[in-house]
Amino acid sequence: MTEINVTDSTGKQPRKGGFFANQPENNNFQETTAFKLVMPKIPEVTYFCQKVNLPGISIETAEQSTSFNSILYPAGKVSHETFTASFVVSEKLNNWLEIYKWIQSCSNYRDYETFAGNDNTLVSDAKLYVLTSKNSLSITANFYGLFPISLGSISFDYSDVELQTLISDVTFAFSYYEIEVT
Repeated sequence: MTEINVTDSTGKQPRKGGFFANQPENNNFQETTAFKLVMPKIPEVTYFCQKVNLPGISIETAEQSTSFNSILYPAGKVSHETFTASFVVSEKLNNWLEIYKWIQSCSNYRDYETFAGNDNTLVSDAKLYVLTSKNSLSITANFYGLFPISLGSISFDYSDVELQTLISDVTFAFSYYEIEVT
């Protein structure tokens, strides 16, 4: 069998042809716990962060009608899912209150004096670091123009016989995000 040298789409190191041509360079799986969230505006939430999602992304389509089947083309407008995080609520609710106060400052919660206005203090940037199985940086997701749109409730319960840690969720909207591969 003849071996063929093929370069990948990035033009990096040649790969062998034949059976091994389609084999990935790294066959380790991504672990669900290999992440670090950094949001300077809410440091206590990021410290106690338990779960986070990398939002999905989609694009609209344009349809061209024909006498047979319609043909779809990419239309260019990109939309993405919301960014959510779950965090352990601290004993004095400090991290939950960070989000609570941020949401209040983004709206006319009680009167016009509580509304902080439409400036850069209402939004924040965030970074989601995704790590490899060896805890080295794999990718960085940079979120821009991020602000909270929903804060989950906290349930207190005397009937709970086992002491459980309180966990709350926060949902963010954002302008866009970019992925940096390292």
